[in-house]
This record gives sequence, C-alpha cells and structure tokens, in this order.
Amino acid sequence: MEREVLQIIGATIRRLREQTGLSQEAFAQAADLDRSFYGRVERGTQNIALTTLCIVASTLKVHPRELLDDLNEPDYIGLKPSRRRQEVLK
Repeated sequence: MEREVLQIIGATIRRLREQTGLSQEAFAQAADLDRSFYGRVERGTQNIALTTLCIVASTLKVHPRELLDDLNEPDYIGLKPSRRRQEVLK
C-alpha cells in the first residue's frame, strides 16, 4: 500500500514537472536535489520527506497539498507504520 501512495505522488509530481517543460535533470538542479534521487521520487520507488515535498512544491510553484490531490481515501487508508517504527513508538 505504501508503494501505491508513493507511485501516485510521483506521478503527480512528474505530470506537474512536465507541464513546466523542464527535464528531470533541469528540475532536480532547480530544486537542488540529486537527479537520481528525484528520478526515484517520480517513479514512486523513493520515499520523500515532508521538507523535500515542500521544496518540490515550491519549485513547481504549487501548494504542497496539490502534490497529494490525486490520493483518494482508499489509497492511504490502512497504511500502518512498519514494525520497526511501531517498536520505536512504544
């Protein structure tokens, strides 16, 4: 389920980036992100920190919530912390 969420967010970021006309490399440079890291974010194989999500949104000139707009409730309902995170929270 986490992977599906990352893929949806990545696809949204890709669509918005493509609307700017920038390549992945040019966008990553503008956002001061490593190109390979940014490519993984767009493919939905890389988790992204909230601060990085805000940087991406700022570079795209959109509100961060727009990067989450394509998520529907069923996409994230049932997401649970990993066992390791659950143990840390105890």
